[in-house]
Amino acid sequence: MCFFLKKALTPEGYDVFTVLDGVDGLKIVNEKEPDIVLLDLKMPKMDRIEVLQHISNLMEFRKNHHEQKNQFPMVCHEKLYYRWR
Repeated sequence: MCFFLKKALTPEGYDVFTVLDGVDGLKIVNEKEPDIVLLDLKMPKMDRIEVLQHISNLMEFRKNHHEQKNQFPMVCHEKLYYRWR
């Protein structure tokens, strides 16, 4: 799934970053500040609820410190992939 989304979205001008687990996904979210995050329902190392809690905490921290650029939607899916613009 990740491969096909990346192949389809990259030529359309989207920057697409894929990871294999929630821990690496959080690193990308922190570094790249994505427009959207797509999550697998079942992930290794950290489940989707933990990932969502960490992202929510990060967004709240940035909001309180005036560092947050924007909010983004998060979608849970059967396959793990993240999409950024």
